[in-house]
Amino acid sequence: MNRRDIKALYLAHGYKEKQQPDGSMDLNPYVYEAAQALIARVASIMGHPVGEALIGPHAGAPARKMMLYRDSAASSELPVFITREIRA
Repeated sequence: MNRRDIKALYLAHGYKEKQQPDGSMDLNPYVYEAAQALIARVASIMGHPVGEALIGPHAGAPARKMMLYRDSAASSELPVFITREIRA
């Protein structure tokens, strides 16, 4: 996520822009720092996204998309992929 994405997300959740020392209006720098730290922490737990997988319908269950992650704890010689459901 870049700064623009972080700002849009935080503004949508009630954060307010404040006047910065240069006179511009923006979120305080610590908001961006906290967001980047949270993103890094989630990536260390979940792994790194590498794409999507479409799981076809089976036995009455509907088709759905799943995110495909490379497990960050797996060996580089034998990559392990895990999925997380994409919820809209």
